[in-house]
Amino acid sequence: MRIGKHLPFATLILLLLLVSTAYAGTTGKIVGQVTDSETGEPLVGANVVLEGRSRGAATDLDGEYLIHNVSPGSYTMLVSNLGYQTLRIEDVRVSIDKTATIDAELSSVVLNAAPEVTVTASRPVIRKDLTSTEVNVGQEEIQMMPVENFGEVVGLQAGVVNGHFRGGRSNEVVFMIDGVIVTDPYKASDPFGRETSNQVENSAIQEIQVVSGTFNAEYGQAMSGIVNVVTREGSQEEYTGNLSIGYGDYVSNRSLNIGYYDSEGGLKSYMDNVNPMELQDYQFSLSGPVPGLVGGLTFFVNGRYLDDNGKLYGQRIFSPSDSSDFSASNRNNWYIEQSGDGEDVTLDPFRKWSGQFKLTQRFSNGAKLSYQIMRDDMKYRNLDNLVYKDEIEDPRKFKYNPDGNYWQYGTGQNHIVNWNQALSDRTFYTAALSYTHNTYKFYVYEDPDDPRYVSPDRLQDAQNYAFYTGGQGMWHQERSTDKAGVKLDVTTQVNKLHQLKGGVDLNQYRLQLEEYQLVVDSETNELIINPLTSWDHNIYPERDAESPLSGLPFGGPGFRPLNFASYLQDKIEYDFMIVNIGVRLDYFHPDGEVPTDLRDPGNDRYSYFNSATGETIPNLDPINPVNEDGSYNQWYDKYRPAESHTQFSPRVGIAFPLTEAGVVHFSYGHFFQIPPFQYLYDNPEFEVLSGNLASIIGNAELKPEKTVMYEIGLQQEIAPGLGMNVTGYYKDIRNLLGTEILRTYDNRMYARYVNRDYGNVRGITVALDRRMSNMVSAAFDYTFQVAEGNSSDPRDVFENNQSDPPRETVKKTIPLDWDQSHTVNLSVNIGEPGEWGIGLIGRAGTGLPYTATPFLQQEGQTNGSRKPAHYNLDLKTYYTLNVSGLRPTITLNVYNLFDIANENDIFTDTGRATYTLQRNQAFNVQGYNSLNDFFTHPEFYSAPRQVKLTLSVGF
Repeated sequence: MRIGKHLPFATLILLLLLVSTAYAGTTGKIVGQVTDSETGEPLVGANVVLEGRSRGAATDLDGEYLIHNVSPGSYTMLVSNLGYQTLRIEDVRVSIDKTATIDAELSSVVLNAAPEVTVTASRPVIRKDLTSTEVNVGQEEIQMMPVENFGEVVGLQAGVVNGHFRGGRSNEVVFMIDGVIVTDPYKASDPFGRETSNQVENSAIQEIQVVSGTFNAEYGQAMSGIVNVVTREGSQEEYTGNLSIGYGDYVSNRSLNIGYYDSEGGLKSYMDNVNPMELQDYQFSLSGPVPGLVGGLTFFVNGRYLDDNGKLYGQRIFSPSDSSDFSASNRNNWYIEQSGDGEDVTLDPFRKWSGQFKLTQRFSNGAKLSYQIMRDDMKYRNLDNLVYKDEIEDPRKFKYNPDGNYWQYGTGQNHIVNWNQALSDRTFYTAALSYTHNTYKFYVYEDPDDPRYVSPDRLQDAQNYAFYTGGQGMWHQERSTDKAGVKLDVTTQVNKLHQLKGGVDLNQYRLQLEEYQLVVDSETNELIINPLTSWDHNIYPERDAESPLSGLPFGGPGFRPLNFASYLQDKIEYDFMIVNIGVRLDYFHPDGEVPTDLRDPGNDRYSYFNSATGETIPNLDPINPVNEDGSYNQWYDKYRPAESHTQFSPRVGIAFPLTEAGVVHFSYGHFFQIPPFQYLYDNPEFEVLSGNLASIIGNAELKPEKTVMYEIGLQQEIAPGLGMNVTGYYKDIRNLLGTEILRTYDNRMYARYVNRDYGNVRGITVALDRRMSNMVSAAFDYTFQVAEGNSSDPRDVFENNQSDPPRETVKKTIPLDWDQSHTVNLSVNIGEPGEWGIGLIGRAGTGLPYTATPFLQQEGQTNGSRKPAHYNLDLKTYYTLNVSGLRPTITLNVYNLFDIANENDIFTDTGRATYTLQRNQAFNVQGYNSLNDFFTHPEFYSAPRQVKLTLSVGF
């Protein structure tokens, strides 16, 4: 069935014209006081301007000034007054949503004195207006780190563990580009992983704002954190650009895989396969003024092509079409068909193309208009299970038949139009229109009629701990999510104490999905789309009449959910206290249906009620609505529209500056988030298969998940340029997604997604930050955390009841899958930024929990055991020359410098990745591989050492 018809764009456009919407912060402000350097008296009417920008202010009767609506970055500020030397203050840093305080002392003009004095602004170690945990990472800092994408920068922040912010589920974080949400709402996944669309390349980032604590009322649809990336803009004064070419490979003595030998019979290692072309990375950027058009128009363009051949090796010994027979008890009588070319093949290749283009028009009155388009396309393979299906193929088993595994494809495209204008010297607004399009696909061959598809029986040729010797994946999935939105945010500095900010937010989505399995028709012996898969597949493609796969039950409802939000917040800034207080209203319309009677979800839309017996009779044909006994059959609709949801979220944060070098803060807030859409609309026709719990259905009336968060922290400058931040936090999490088990009138069991899970998180973080001084900067953070709940996976109850006998569902809090008790991050940079540098990033963490299952014994306590700890060190070193205006740079990145084989996954009977007791009890393999080969899992380990050399030229 078809999910999603065309968005009601006419209705949406009308709403956009009528409604203003909230715009997440992308600017900060500068305040301060201008005084006479000799008398200390305030100077009235002094001019304070940002050089090269149409931003400035004049001081009031107290010598104070305010410059608001300033984009994040580094600026030069000019302070002047009649009869005084002009003061030029360089490196004034502005961050998102924060206040930079820059005071200035002007000296009187004397004979032979210089007309201008230049100083460098000192960056305060302590941010007095910080009322929750937040980190801002600028372009200069990112360039010195050994990181490949901004997700790795996010992962370095205190309280972040493998994409989980302070113990929350990975989908509880919102990712924004220039204040616009671009997270795919359909799927529950890490929004900052490598295989996620809508990523911004490091070279295009101006600043990253990471909020891992309580966040202000302007931010919604998140329970654990906010990541807001502000992209670069072109300069009005000059052209800048950069072109880089990088090559690399894995350089390690690790074996490619046990049982996989070189020509001399020895174990083959990564060193035997070193090829610098295995990793290719090409990037460019160009920015500057647009010539020949209106003044003030600038551009920024960025592009990247990345081709990483992967780290997990197999060998193309078999092709999908090969047919072998391993049934004979004597190996000499096996029939093996091998049509592969024997080439070494990686099982996890990754290719990505990304591009960004941004136009910015600055007007003489200070207004700014920008448009940007971003797009990325990815194609990759990995060893992850792609869908929750019992029939899904094991991707690891394609080791010697790699062409049979699925290719995965992802695209992301964003259009964002921003308009920013000051209404007065104290009030400005920012409006935005946005459109986001995400797609994801997986299949072996795009066309289900492709003649290369062979019978799924080929997947059964090899048995008993054997890799596939033929066959291919039989599933197809294609889905897309479209989001159209409009936003407006108004900020006004009412007086010296109060800054008010408010707005509303409207977004409409369109969801499309098609998913099906190819099976063999028992009558024709030809491949067809499995007609039984309609029970748990949200959509079928519309097929041409001449297609042999036509005539199946396609069609169905469309889903176009809509959410609306409004908020109001006040930032109150006293000398002795800063308060952020606000409230948010969220409304969500799911545009779905739910069964009227959960005991009769049924396959047809209507059921009947017998007035004599009081029974509900599904699927009865009402030829005679009145029975012989005079009773009647009442025909009723089995589905009703899902209800909408509304919730209020109060937020408050308070900071108390104790001294010039110390600030204490406290914050509290309620945070709501709609569960990922895949759980609202799964199996939307509510079809239930017979058998032992074979079906699961979505629930369009899922309530928003809720977190109440508390935080208390201390910022302290413990030495010049060295700051410490200690924060304690607690999260109470309710209405998390889970499943319940139901039974139909005819005794069929099925599961349904509901709000039933809960959890709590408590922890403390300690962070030290040393600003760049004497060519050295460093950052250290430690997190102690306890993340508990009754379930880590929404499907736990469903899967527990599928086992034979059913496993008892946990009725108490247990460690969650991502509960890493101790986490340490260390970053050290040595050098002169932009000239030369050495950067090191070290990470360490204790083991994650798992459920021990001793071989041939009863399963242990859920998540009662721990995996081994992990450690890692990455290195970056670069050197830049200056040759005739060009800046050639050579960069060496080494990831996993000491080639540590961390055991990320393990065998649950031993707790190690190195061995399992199952090996000793396994039957003889009926297939190509050996037992040692089958029980060796290189994917359980962290990636080997990777070396990458990059040559770049900038100007």
